[in-house]
Amino acid sequence: MDDPTSMISGEVPAPLLILVVVLSMHIICGYVQQYLSKLQKRMINPEEVQVVQQIKRLLKEAKSLSTPSTFAQAAKLRRAAAAKEKELLQIRQKLSVEKGLSSQLHLMALKILKACVYLGFAWWFWGVPIAVVSTQLLQPFGNALSLRVGGSKDDFVKIGIIPWLLLTTRVSVFVSHKLVSKRTATVKIKDAVL
Repeated sequence: MDDPTSMISGEVPAPLLILVVVLSMHIICGYVQQYLSKLQKRMINPEEVQVVQQIKRLLKEAKSLSTPSTFAQAAKLRRAAAAKEKELLQIRQKLSVEKGLSSQLHLMALKILKACVYLGFAWWFWGVPIAVVSTQLLQPFGNALSLRVGGSKDDFVKIGIIPWLLLTTRVSVFVSHKLVSKRTATVKIKDAVL
């Protein structure tokens, strides 16, 4: 298994498998985060809608009472609307805490899954070179990338699992941000057109 092109089950090279798994994991996490944020925005509480309607009705009535003889009644309606706005703020804070807890639970589960996958790869490929690259390509970093794999040999550096996971994580985070943000932009454009 010291061959740099070591195959997993005879078909897929190990570096490519790790890259595909890490990339797909980050893309899925990005879409889940996007879905949860959209879901939170779409959730409408009937109590909140009712209080907003009451505030609008009170302000409309207060605006219609603009004569000097009805000033006291208009002021009373404005104070009632201000009290309803405070009630609405409390309702929204309570809902945001509830929504935040559920989305945080989902995101925490995804983070635990990522950690398990990384630990699984590290355990599976510990001490095994993932790739062998010429020392000229990795001039300043050579031996740093060969963590516990055996160092360099014959002008080639054996790359270990930890540096490979770091590299694939950086690449997959960049790609997933581009894909998720591109999809978000196209969805916003389609919504604007419709």
